[in-house]
Amino acid sequence: MIIGICCFAFVATSVPNKEGALDLKSNYQIEVESDLNKARAAGLIYFSLDDDKYISMLEIPEKNAEIELSLIIKEKDKGILDIKLDSILNYYVEGSTFILSGGVDEDDVNFVKQMTLEDFEKLFVEQKIKPLMEK
Repeated sequence: MIIGICCFAFVATSVPNKEGALDLKSNYQIEVESDLNKARAAGLIYFSLDDDKYISMLEIPEKNAEIELSLIIKEKDKGILDIKLDSILNYYVEGSTFILSGGVDEDDVNFVKQMTLEDFEKLFVEQKIKPLMEK
């Protein structure tokens, strides 16, 4: 009986998800009057890699999706950041935890897979660049 309860509790609280590679190269580049501290505070940088390479995340809340990006950010003179969206790497779509309607909505996954490079670049500007410019 205890094992049954534990199994149910585990299944009921586990959130199904689906992930996949997008591997899109981008040439989008912009110079912004800012610094790395402001970029972190604005949510541009999710994780730092080696040298000038960073990971950032975009969100598509209505599709329960997150998109992982690779950025190259260089600090220039006079408080200017040179930001290059290098690659759109992976997607993560989270499912529902409800027992009867649980699972990942394949329409959400297909929506993300059908997005174009231009769609991702536009979302990047809206979610990451504009807030950074407003800080």
